[in-house]
Amino acid sequence: MNKFILLLLLFLSGCSSIPKSSWKTPSEIKKNCFSFKSGDILIKQKDFGFLEWFGHCGILVDDCIVAEFPKLGTGMHMFHITDWAAKERKIIVLRLINCTPEFKSELIKNIFKASDKKYKFVLNKKDNSGYYCSQFIWEIYYSTAKQFNLNLDIDRDKGFIVFPYDFYNSKYLEEVTF
Repeated sequence: MNKFILLLLLFLSGCSSIPKSSWKTPSEIKKNCFSFKSGDILIKQKDFGFLEWFGHCGILVDDCIVAEFPKLGTGMHMFHITDWAAKERKIIVLRLINCTPEFKSELIKNIFKASDKKYKFVLNKKDNSGYYCSQFIWEIYYSTAKQFNLNLDIDRDKGFIVFPYDFYNSKYLEEVTF
C-alpha cells in the first residue's frame, strides 16, 4: 500500500501544467537556437513513454549544444539542439533571471564536473551520487549558487524530488520568448 501511495504522489507531483501558448515546436527551437544562452533550461513536453510522462529536460552548455542525462545506465550526453529536438515533442526554454557572467561561467564548469556521474533515479534531489535529467539541472544550479553564498532552489514546489515541469513557475526562472 505504501508503494502505491508513493507512486501516486510521484505521478501527481509531476502533473503540473504549462500554458499551451508557451510551447514551441522543434522546428522553432532549431531555427532560434542561437538566441539561447548557456545555462538555459530546455523542457520537453510530456509523452507516453516510460519516464517521459514527467517530461524531459536538458541544459544549454554552448551554442546550440544541450547536456542531459537521458536514460538509465548511461551518463551525461551532449547533443546539438537539432538532434536533441528531433522527436516531435514541443519544448519550452527557461532562463535564470539576472544571471551574471561569473555565475554562468561557474555553472558551465559544474556541468562538466558532474559529467562522470551515471543516470540514477533517487528519492532525494540532494543525493548527487547519480542523476536523472531534472535533478542534474537542479543540482548544477543549486551547487553553483552555494559557491556564491546564494540560496537558490529553482524547484517550484521545493519537494524532495524535482521534475522537469517543476522549473516552470519558479520565481528564479523566466520563459525565453522569441
